[in-house]
Amino acid sequence: QGRSGLSGAMHGFVWPVDTAEYARCTSWSCNLGRSVKAMLKWRGKRGMHWDRFLESAFQVLSDVSRAMWLVNLGGNDLAQWSGKSLILQVKDDLQSHTEWFPHMFIAWFDIIPPQILKQTDKAHEQVNRETGNIVRLQGGSVISHPRWDDGVHLSEPSFDILLVDLQGGLQAALGGL
Repeated sequence: QGRSGLSGAMHGFVWPVDTAEYARCTSWSCNLGRSVKAMLKWRGKRGMHWDRFLESAFQVLSDVSRAMWLVNLGGNDLAQWSGKSLILQVKDDLQSHTEWFPHMFIAWFDIIPPQILKQTDKAHEQVNRETGNIVRLQGGSVISHPRWDDGVHLSEPSFDILLVDLQGGLQAALGGL
């Protein structure tokens, strides 16, 4: 449990609602330290699986003009899918996303593998590496972070580090837009 009883889980895309509340105001900043020049809108669903990516992206992005779409999704799928199968699906879906939203900049935020699923470690690494390559080839950005041994949910210190990594990655990506 994080501050105010908020869970530090990073399941789904873009962020679960409770994570969004945590990220809006932490002990070190509000709204990840972003100035008023860029507004962050946090959307996501806890436990979401990759097969809902395009549907959700279309629902959110068809109504709103955004400059960047931050994706953190797929960690919940590796218990059921092989890394290779997930990578093929990600590649197809990101290609479709690029065709539907050609001016949308995508930033991939690496999947955090839960420590209780050691058997998926190599698959997580493979999915992060290959998805990062796909996103970069499409002109997007990748936000990486260290690996933690916190279990299913991140501890408060690990979550703060993760948010600092996210802040730096977003600032770098937004600087290029």
